[in-house]
Amino acid sequence: MTRLPALLVSALVLSACEPDTASNEEPSPRLNSSGDALYASWSQLWPRPSATIPVCWENPAPEHAQQRQATRDALAETWERYGNLRFTGWETCVPGSGGIHIVVDDSHPRSAVGYYGPNYPTQMWLNFYSWCDASNANYYWTCIKFVSVHEFGHALGFQHEQDRPNTPQWCKDQQPGNVYTGSGDWMLGDWDSYSIMNYCNPNSYQTWLLSATDQWALSYAYPASSP
Repeated sequence: MTRLPALLVSALVLSACEPDTASNEEPSPRLNSSGDALYASWSQLWPRPSATIPVCWENPAPEHAQQRQATRDALAETWERYGNLRFTGWETCVPGSGGIHIVVDDSHPRSAVGYYGPNYPTQMWLNFYSWCDASNANYYWTCIKFVSVHEFGHALGFQHEQDRPNTPQWCKDQQPGNVYTGSGDWMLGDWDSYSIMNYCNPNSYQTWLLSATDQWALSYAYPASSP
């Protein structure tokens, strides 16, 4: 948990561009599924159904080929597995293109939140250099995958779980200065301490997999197409 507070800026929202969603369905403000949770910005979810999201690297380097593949593998096991969405492309970014644009550098990992239109990128920064301790191989690869899944959660339109209005006081006390109540506009079910998007998650940096409640809520936000 020592790294997690610095992920504060991963909730950055690029508000200059109006999102353009393809769904006319209105969200329910609250679901009646006990234990099911995620916290979203409804207007910034990607067009649905069957969201196809281009991803590219601003500065791909040969020495980070394994880390880039680990990122793709982690997303296949999480957001792609449980939501009706696919990440495509994964080549070098083309200037002026949309989708998710990833910069790899030595800064803290962070991402803009959600979709801003077909010609406006959702910018993300990942750190393969120093954020995760490379001296411990098992921890290093788990950390790389955890950070990638967390930041892609933001890129998909999900805010930090501890920013929900119903965050319990014990979590607020644990994360002083890192709780920004009301940053999203759609609570999916009950608050989840084990959400991949939660700073108060006791399993942070120990697994990159979505909690069972994350899986359910994701399938509601990005549901399968009707037959």
